[in-house]
Amino acid sequence: MNARPTKRMLRVDGLVLAADCYGEPKARTVIFAHVGCQSRTAWRGAARAAAAAGYYAISLDLRGHGDSDWASDGDYHFAAYVRDYAAIIAEHGGEAALVGASLGGRTALLMCTTHPQMVGALALADVTPRIDEDAASDMRAFFHHSAQGFASVDEAAHALASLTEDKTPAPAARLLPHLREQDGRFHWRWDPRFVQERFVADEAQLQLLEDSARALATPTIMIRAEFSTVVRTEHVAEFERTSPHIETQVARGIGHMLTSDANDAYAPMILDFFARTYPP
Repeated sequence: MNARPTKRMLRVDGLVLAADCYGEPKARTVIFAHVGCQSRTAWRGAARAAAAAGYYAISLDLRGHGDSDWASDGDYHFAAYVRDYAAIIAEHGGEAALVGASLGGRTALLMCTTHPQMVGALALADVTPRIDEDAASDMRAFFHHSAQGFASVDEAAHALASLTEDKTPAPAARLLPHLREQDGRFHWRWDPRFVQERFVADEAQLQLLEDSARALATPTIMIRAEFSTVVRTEHVAEFERTSPHIETQVARGIGHMLTSDANDAYAPMILDFFARTYPP
């Protein structure tokens, strides 16, 4: 098993997507996808743990994020991310388990009903078909207004801290990999068009997520972040009513994931679930 990741560039839908891959390529595949405005590093610890458990783990930079290409046509709708998932899975044996947070999880949920034969198991990190759109809109507004960049990494850290529970800025060293420097200012490493208002999920897309939840047959675990402001207990209860076969748990001590966060708190519950439903 490879302890260090192999960086791969995957050609998908006319774009080149960056991924860190852990473990043996012949093993069963698990694909990790991050929150909108994160990057593949958010799942680094969990992907490494999955490889240690016997899987081939792919931690992906979604289109428009990290080291992946930006979509020339600005297409960041759910359907575009589903196409990316399908192409990557087809290249890696035609089946994978999917792990997704927020954006990565919502598109993984859609994959389970549009390409059910491709998904062996699903783990959702703080994802339900319906979320608190007001809280999510606050986050999108923050990232939209930060499109002009920051004078320093410390300024970016203090701005990001406004979205957290304790308002404590992340250390500059932890935040730096998530920023790019351009014309003397620091910008987040994602396409600013991703957070434009016209790419916010509209009612038709939200209905599509609810329809997918009703049709969901894939073994699924939904893990809510204990301090999430986006996914509330009533959203989890509705998901359980819609999809009664899903398993739900709570990740203690964390909130909804943001840029620079690590998603390691979810790993033990995810791997326990996969050991029972998608063994290596």
